[in-house]
Amino acid sequence: MHRNISPQSIYIDNENLVYAHFYIGDQGKAKEESLTNLGTQQSSSYQFHAPEGMQDITMKSDIYQFGLVALLLLNKGTPLFSFCFLDAEEIEKKFNPDYINNILIKNKLEYDKKLIEIIVQCLKQNPKDRPETVEIEKKVSSIYRNQRIRIVEMNVQK
Repeated sequence: MHRNISPQSIYIDNENLVYAHFYIGDQGKAKEESLTNLGTQQSSSYQFHAPEGMQDITMKSDIYQFGLVALLLLNKGTPLFSFCFLDAEEIEKKFNPDYINNILIKNKLEYDKKLIEIIVQCLKQNPKDRPETVEIEKKVSSIYRNQRIRIVEMNVQK
């Protein structure tokens, strides 16, 4: 688990996002999932915390953080809306593919709707409803027909 996915931990090798490879760095808080326990520190950037916050942090918490950062990247670094302190009604409205797509189109940015749907799946409130990393990679690769997302083994704290 990374536990600190934020815009500062994403590295991009090309300004044109269509041709870019994305890398997740800043492994300072990374741990093996089996070594985590209750109360383990998550992200240093509160706005990117998963809804489960400091409780039961898992890979699914990283998936949520990935979804928030992906929205930020799709909108060229500008938040679509504040992610903090959304109530259930706001979450239902704002984490909706059509709502997100409309904001991006207004900002003159257009992406495959399937990509936005994958990101919205990452933002499900219940961690059990979020996809696994392998599923995300397969779906994104099938959209773009290439291997722009790479999952690289990292050194973890023990």
